[in-house]
Amino acid sequence: MTTMSVSPTVKPLAASFGAEIEGIDLVRDDSQAVADWIGQTLAEYGVVVFHDQKMRAQDIARLGRQLGHIEPHVFEQYRHEEVPEVSYVTNRDAQGNIDAFGVTRASMWHFDESYKPQLPRMTMLHALQVPKVKGGTEFADMRAAHDSMSPELRAKVENLISVFRVKTGQEAHHPTVYTHPISGRKLLLISPQHQVGFEGMENEEGLAIMYEIQEHAIKPGHYYYHNWRVGDVLMWDQVATIHRNAVDSDPNEPRTFLRTIVQ
Repeated sequence: MTTMSVSPTVKPLAASFGAEIEGIDLVRDDSQAVADWIGQTLAEYGVVVFHDQKMRAQDIARLGRQLGHIEPHVFEQYRHEEVPEVSYVTNRDAQGNIDAFGVTRASMWHFDESYKPQLPRMTMLHALQVPKVKGGTEFADMRAAHDSMSPELRAKVENLISVFRVKTGQEAHHPTVYTHPISGRKLLLISPQHQVGFEGMENEEGLAIMYEIQEHAIKPGHYYYHNWRVGDVLMWDQVATIHRNAVDSDPNEPRTFLRTIVQ
């Protein structure tokens, strides 16, 4: 890795995962060396947060391309008007009224785009407007969840293949016990919002096991709640974590982010 011109500090956020990074301005410090360091640090910690950033959609897209490949989001109405690879996550419609879908969007545990044959690498979310109270995002560390499984749960899941599907017909099959492509760590690969079960198993039985994995995964030792501040840039490793919108704030208060998903 090329030597960086900055010397960031890393402060752990939770017992098993997550870190706050200081000393990097994501707009000014735009070298590939910085992007490579961020990618490696993210693979180690699962979730990283940068406070007090001020990024345009163009800056987010640039960093996303340095970290991997990005595509326009599937929901065209949420795409940024100038940079389609970046989208809005918001509880407001184009007229500024409450968007009911936006309020409850992503409220089930999941990782993004699990229904694609090529799993995504990470998501980047930049806070533009946040509620005064709560309005957070919840995360669970699927590596810690794997490592702390009981023998009984391990016996149930070790040979399962997770099946993910969306209404458009896209479907993907991936090992439930998955090896992270960068860190090499074992993790549990589920996405309840998009998952229909496991190969060779009746739906009812499969969903029961999936929710058993979910309940194990969101235990306090594997869990992090991010309480947003305007200017935060949060990045999370898609396969190492699952996440959801906590839906715990007043919908009358705007909640708006810029987002991109990196393959």
